[in-house]
Amino acid sequence: MLSMAKEMFEKIDVDGSGSITADELALLSRKQGKPLAGASLEKVMKELDTDGSGEVDFKEFSEWWPKYCARLTSSRNRSGFDGILGELAGEVAEEQSKGDRKSFNAQLYKIIKFFDGKDASELQAEFKELDADGSGELDVDEVTALVQKVFGGDVSAEVVQACFEQMDEDKSGEIDFDEFCSFFGVKNE
Repeated sequence: MLSMAKEMFEKIDVDGSGSITADELALLSRKQGKPLAGASLEKVMKELDTDGSGEVDFKEFSEWWPKYCARLTSSRNRSGFDGILGELAGEVAEEQSKGDRKSFNAQLYKIIKFFDGKDASELQAEFKELDADGSGELDVDEVTALVQKVFGGDVSAEVVQACFEQMDEDKSGEIDFDEFCSFFGVKNE
């Protein structure tokens, strides 16, 4: 059971720092299609981060893991985060057989961190700069420009496509400003 916890921990720790941050949990939840933010994200961090450091190390995670496993046997006590982790657990074995998934996740994380701390007005300026055709929406080519800006050059089509799919919440084939803000965890008011 501890080996599964280790695999899960490493999968969530996309930057390979040896600890899990709230940003990494938010990325995981977005990738699973169940975004965690605000009070929900704080609640999950509080449960995991028992020493209050702002990060979850493997010791904390491994102490929490048996509690999580016990909750899975009782639907009455499950939290939304339990469902997110449950889906992730199902993917761990499958993704282990697919190339360098950790590197891919780290690239997605880098894109999200690029805009860390920016508010909606700052994101609006970035969005307008990326919206080369002035349509008010971003297409795949414009998202490619964003990814290239973050990495300072060429990136794989897989990373661009994953970013585009994560941003395009309504699956319209275009990214509007609200979707852009949502991807970066910023509420557009």
